[in-house]
Amino acid sequence: ANTKLFCWLLQREHLAYIEELERQFFTEFDFRREATDLAEISSNFAPSSGNPFAGKVRVPRPEVELSSRNVVVMEYLPGETLLSYGLRMRDEIERSSMLWRWWRGFWLLRELRSHVSLLLDVQGYQIFVNGVFNGD
Repeated sequence: ANTKLFCWLLQREHLAYIEELERQFFTEFDFRREATDLAEISSNFAPSSGNPFAGKVRVPRPEVELSSRNVVVMEYLPGETLLSYGLRMRDEIERSSMLWRWWRGFWLLRELRSHVSLLLDVQGYQIFVNGVFNGD
C-alpha cells in the first residue's frame, strides 16, 4: 500500500506496473491455482509425455481435492533433496584427507554443474515449450 501511494503521489507513470505486480502477487498465493498449474506441469513430465527430461526429473502430482486457497497438498516423493545432498557432500569433504578433498571436490564440482545445467534446461523447457512452469 505504501509503494502504491508513493507512486500515485510522485511517480504516476509507474502506478500501472505496481498495480499489475499487486494482481500477480495475489494470484501467486492462490494455492488452488498453484495446484492446477502443478497438475499440468506434472503431466508434462510424465513418462509418456515425450518430454526429454521426463526420465530425469519428477514433479509431484497435487492432491487437488485436499488443496485450498491457503494450502497445496502434493504427493510425497521419497529421496534426497539437492540441499541435503550438498550438505552431505560438504561434510564428507571436510572429514577427508587433503588429497581426497581435492579429488572429491573436483568431481563434486562437475556433479553440481551437471545438476544446475539440468535445472536450467528444465526451467527453459517449461517456459519456452510448455508455457507453464514451477520454480519450486
